[in-house]
Amino acid sequence: MKYDRLLLATGGVSFVPPIPGSHKKGVFTLRTLKDAAAIKDYAKNAGPVLLIGGGVLGLEAGNSLRKLGHHVSVVEFSSRLLPRQMDGEGARILRKQMEDMGFTFYLGTKTKEITGGDKVEGLLLEDGSEIRCDMIIISAGIRPNARLAEKPGLKINKGLPVNDRMETAIPGIYAAGDVIEHRGFFYGIWPASEKQGETAGINMAGGDAVYNGTIPSNILKIAGIDLCAAGDIDAEGRFESIVSKDEEKHIYRKLVISGNNIIGCILYGDISGRRKIIRAIDEKRDIGGIKTELSRWNTEVL
Repeated sequence: MKYDRLLLATGGVSFVPPIPGSHKKGVFTLRTLKDAAAIKDYAKNAGPVLLIGGGVLGLEAGNSLRKLGHHVSVVEFSSRLLPRQMDGEGARILRKQMEDMGFTFYLGTKTKEITGGDKVEGLLLEDGSEIRCDMIIISAGIRPNARLAEKPGLKINKGLPVNDRMETAIPGIYAAGDVIEHRGFFYGIWPASEKQGETAGINMAGGDAVYNGTIPSNILKIAGIDLCAAGDIDAEGRFESIVSKDEEKHIYRKLVISGNNIIGCILYGDISGRRKIIRAIDEKRDIGGIKTELSRWNTEVL
């Protein structure tokens, strides 16, 4: 097939870690509508459910199964839930709220083997303990679906590398979305994919557009609770921050500040003011004159 310009937008696929037993009946990933239907169907005759991975997609799937009456356990390699969206304190509040809902968590834990005969019976951990379950959902992130890109000889790193025009190493072949790597960064989020697709389309049509990257930003619902995370959430505590929390109401809000700029935020349980905050991050707004008001969590001044 001949082409003048070609766009590769093959997306991503669920990552399945090399866990012995991951082929057994009752082990699922969740990426497509077909995956969701298979999980729903299998769950009709299953008891306890176990999630491998404490990320957004897994927790949402787990909450849906919890509402259907299943006990849900979560095994997460990180020491906290949602490591890309939450710092330690925010994750602690999230964990407490979800434990009150009935979830059981095993954090900072490594998996060893999925046990059972032909079908799942449990998960063996590296410390020798076993969690009994009837089905497992692996939610360990995504990887680029880059098989098609490899055929013409394109190299794959974290993803398929592209330049600021969304063009690959082969002139005339462009790429966008979850398959790509831009300036060494793999996004895997919709806002980035949307902008990348726009840039690629303009340039393929003869225009001259440049993609300068996307500030990671997600507005989500975790077990029915609103969460907005954007920019640098500074889980390591390297920067100045303004924090407001109400543990009884399960609210945690944080602005991360470098100099006179907001560079990141976490809004959990109360995402009011999010548009102004994200705009201030995007525009690198000077907040030197309004820090006092922001310390009182008055976002109207932004």
